[in-house]
Amino acid sequence: MERPQRLGIMGGTFDPIHFGHLLAAETARQVFHLQQIIFIPTGNPPHKKQGSSATAEQRWQMTRFAVDGNPYFSTSRMEIEREGFSYSFDTVCALQEQYPQAELYFIVGADAILELPTWKRVDELLTKCHFIATFRPGYDLQALQDILPGKAFERISFLAMPAMDISSTDIRKRLKNGISIKYLLPQKVEDYIYKNNLYDAIKGQVDLFLQERLKEGRVMHCRQTAKTAKELAEIYHIDAQKAELCGLLHDCARGYSFSEQKELAQPFLKQLAPLSDTDGMLFHGPAAAALAQQNWGIEEEEMLNALIYHTVGRPAMSPLEEIIFLADKIEPGRDYEGVAAIRELAKKDRKQAMAMLLQNNLAYLKQAGKEIHPLAVQAAAYYNKKGEI
Repeated sequence: MERPQRLGIMGGTFDPIHFGHLLAAETARQVFHLQQIIFIPTGNPPHKKQGSSATAEQRWQMTRFAVDGNPYFSTSRMEIEREGFSYSFDTVCALQEQYPQAELYFIVGADAILELPTWKRVDELLTKCHFIATFRPGYDLQALQDILPGKAFERISFLAMPAMDISSTDIRKRLKNGISIKYLLPQKVEDYIYKNNLYDAIKGQVDLFLQERLKEGRVMHCRQTAKTAKELAEIYHIDAQKAELCGLLHDCARGYSFSEQKELAQPFLKQLAPLSDTDGMLFHGPAAAALAQQNWGIEEEEMLNALIYHTVGRPAMSPLEEIIFLADKIEPGRDYEGVAAIRELAKKDRKQAMAMLLQNNLAYLKQAGKEIHPLAVQAAAYYNKKGEI
């Protein structure tokens, strides 16, 4: 490929990248006759607030997927690999060394131009490259002229964009609320987001599923279990995102009939064997694991086991299994004799809380004359005999 004489620079957090970014780049390429555009995800931007759940590496991967197949677009890792804050001035200097014969065109949104006076060595930066400010119909360019010094304003070219109301902020909000993001970004980027559960994407989908399938009280129980699981995970330095998601999922099969639960649970029934039809309340655990796997692509064994065993328990449960087992039975909506003591103990000694809870469960089941699953007996014996795994 020839070294470009007119090189576009498309910077941004791309959190996530979407069709608005790609359209801006393509429009700038055609209008300004750019031979190549490099998309450069920011590493640690000084002007952006933190809080995204996508890492710099994940944002670069999404950007790479988004430009794949376009011979005029490429990506660079220079900013995400740079230590400290990412400054546009340093990036432009690096590209001048790499492409000494090229004219550089820095493509940014008009809103970013408003912050231009705060950029590092902005006066020098304006002499090193051309700025292209993209704006949507109805944008008040006068506001830019009022803020920017006259010479700076003269160095900026303005590029009107077709109306396309897409933003990374809106996409993140949609994902959090379980709303579709299809046709807002490339399919490969969407697939990557769901595969890696970025921006609580799966959590949003699950919560919407619960609202559609379960009664309001059950939905609240799932949310409270998720919240409690997250709190316990943070105390014990376990992946809080996984714990919260499992807490939300644990009763997701409750909206199905007994026969539907039994059918769903088939792939995991052997793990609760022996299990008879009289154990009807226990089928929703493995059924939840099946739904998690089928609907949301959850394959991690520890997460699936946390769902399968959240009803009866088992000896030597993993830390995540223990947390979901506890959270289900001590969330704020639970009100039974002894729950307050177990809640407090769970924050200090997870193993002892498991021992107390399992023993209480056995006593309740015996008193109520209900059938007791062998795993519940084994779990109670294990945790009341041993304090550590």
